[in-house]
Amino acid sequence: MVSCMSLGTQPVTAEGGSGPDLELTVEHRGVPFDVPVFVPAGVGRHPLLVLDLHSSHGNAASQAECSRLDAWADRRGWVIARPEGVIEAELPNVDRLWLWNVPDVPTTTGLRPTERDRDDVAFLTDVVDTAAERFGTGRRAALVGMSGGARMASAYAAARPDRVAALAAVAGLRADGVDQGAAADRVVPAGHRREPVPVLAIHGDADDTNPWQGGAGPRWQASVPAAVDGWVTANDCHRPGVQTAEADRVTRIAYAGTDSRSNVTLYRIAGGGHSWPGSAEPDAFPGLDATALIADFFSLHAGI
Repeated sequence: MVSCMSLGTQPVTAEGGSGPDLELTVEHRGVPFDVPVFVPAGVGRHPLLVLDLHSSHGNAASQAECSRLDAWADRRGWVIARPEGVIEAELPNVDRLWLWNVPDVPTTTGLRPTERDRDDVAFLTDVVDTAAERFGTGRRAALVGMSGGARMASAYAAARPDRVAALAAVAGLRADGVDQGAAADRVVPAGHRREPVPVLAIHGDADDTNPWQGGAGPRWQASVPAAVDGWVTANDCHRPGVQTAEADRVTRIAYAGTDSRSNVTLYRIAGGGHSWPGSAEPDAFPGLDATALIADFFSLHAGI
């Protein structure tokens, strides 16, 4: 069965998928990194770049199989980029599995990145800029991530809201200052005003990796409701959120802001575990298609 957590290095070759020959070379502080990309054929204008970030102990191939966003991108003209972390998840790293350098947060191995590790907030900005020059996608990107990738996407959105069209976090939403102390304020570049970011979070309340109630150590201390509340505060949304039963075991909690870029939406899955809903993972919740939900969210809130 497919796992979003570790699929190895095989290329994704399913319909609408990406292969090893589709790469964008991104130079970050003098070092080139090859980023796998999916680019729809026969499209003259690409209105949106999506950064699809893998989980801890994952890679670009595992995330492509997990998110299955390429078919949606093909229909809508989006470019999908799947950069990888460079912190090795295991030694020897035979399967080439990686961890993200989430600012001031330890990795799943318990180690804190050092100054020698790549600055992934700055690196992702370089990915956005390089894609804009190559494909005309503009200086904002939609970000989506699973687990550790969701934590990285959240950290990037908190640090660079001026570069984010929308944020979707599956099993890993964090907020400015949540599990980062004062570090989130420190990584915001001087001169960048705080802008709202439309946020979609999907999380199971029986997740045993990133628990709903938090308390899993410095990597995941705050609860999911606390992370949502952080974005609600940052976006100046109205409280309380409006709760709707979307499907069996699925509750949607929507917080409206002054415009669509301020909206924050949480999908809580009762009894849901640590997986991408609707995927082929053995324990994935089948009653919600997270991929379709995210694609529609990006279309609506990224203005595409």
